[in-house]
Amino acid sequence: MEVKVVVVMKVKLVVVVVVVVRMAVVKVVVAAMVVEVMNVLVEVDMEVEEIESNSSEAFTIVDIYENEG
Repeated sequence: MEVKVVVVMKVKLVVVVVVVVRMAVVKVVVAAMVVEVMNVLVEVDMEVEEIESNSSEAFTIVDIYENEG
């Protein structure tokens, strides 16, 4: 009986370790996905800023023409 109890305890320990490792892997994967999404958002943000700066230049040119006219 004692041997069986030890074996069961070892199996439970292995299961716990596997669960913990899986959770860690999931956390790493999720963190990687979050970082990737953040990088995409930063790239999009930079593109939006470029578009905004280009459009503001266009607006200033139009304003200058309107003021002269």
